[in-house]
Amino acid sequence: MHVKDLEGKEYAIQLTNTVESELNSFVVLSGTIYPSNVNKLFIDDIGEMWTITDFDGIEYKIIYAKRRGDGDLLSVEIKARP
Repeated sequence: MHVKDLEGKEYAIQLTNTVESELNSFVVLSGTIYPSNVNKLFIDDIGEMWTITDFDGIEYKIIYAKRRGDGDLLSVEIKARP
């Protein structure tokens, strides 16, 4: 998976995620971005309207990003729609 910022820069991403879909084709990718060597390049800046592309090539726009601090470490909870 990779994430693209608003300027078009792409970063590799490590993400624990789930994809939920309903009968009315409402699809939501939700997950948590934890601090790691891969994610440290963008974790402070990630926010709404960034794009996540999964392994199948489906692009999701982040519509919700909530930061959580645990000491010096930052994790980000996200929700995204195709």
